[in-house]
This record gives sequence, structure tokens and C-alpha cells, in this order.
Amino acid sequence: MRVSYDLDGVLAQAPSEPTKSWGRMNGAERQQRRQELLAHYECASRLYDPPEPQFWIISARRDVPDVRVVTEDWVARHFGSRSVAIILLARPRTRENVVAFKAAAIDECQIDVHYEDDPGIVRALRRVCQRAAIIELRPG
Repeated sequence: MRVSYDLDGVLAQAPSEPTKSWGRMNGAERQQRRQELLAHYECASRLYDPPEPQFWIISARRDVPDVRVVTEDWVARHFGSRSVAIILLARPRTRENVVAFKAAAIDECQIDVHYEDDPGIVRALRRVCQRAAIIELRPG
């Protein structure tokens, strides 16, 4: 059985919510938020240790080089080689894009069970994912 997990809020402590929405931030505020996220991703607490010997990670973190490196390092420290793949979002982060991205990744990786913490994403994925069971899991 192939199992996947969301990262932030399921396997790792989720970052704090920003004080302003991204669209209302100026360039300096956006750069500061990026740095805050990178620092958080680097030292986030592990929330959950999957029982599976191998699993996939499907996360809406942006797939940009610095985020990928920090994410891969964090996963290696906490799970060793148990993660088969880390799949990150390559499009702008909107709810529609996140759902489409995760549904496509679940399908492409032939995932049987996916764990997610956001109830809205869970509901949306359950509507579009025919092959996988979508389970809400909020360990933190």
C-alpha cells in the first residue's frame, strides 16, 4: 500500500500565519516572510512519525531551490530514507492550485491513502480523488 502525508501540520509543526496576506505585503515584507518560513522549515518540530517503512510527502510548500534544500534536509534528519519522494508545489499557492496539485500527485504516485490536516483540502480532495482514501490527521 502506498501512503502519503502532507508536511506542515501533519509531519512537521506548521508555520505561524502571516500578519498580512501575501497580496497586501510589499517587497520587503515578502522577503522577510520568505526568510521567516525558511527558518521555520529548518527547525520545525516533528509532529508525527508514520508507522509505514516508506511513504511519500506531498506538500504545498513552494518548489523553489532554497525551500527544497531545507525541506529535504529536515526530512532526512527526521525520517532518514523512509521518504520515497518529496513533492512540492510548483505553481502559485491558491486553494484551487493546491487541490489540483495534490490530486495530480496522488494520482501520479498511485497513492492509496493520503493524510492531510486542512479540513477544506480534505473535503476537496475527497471530491476529486477516486483512487485514494483521504484522511484528516492533525497530530499537533
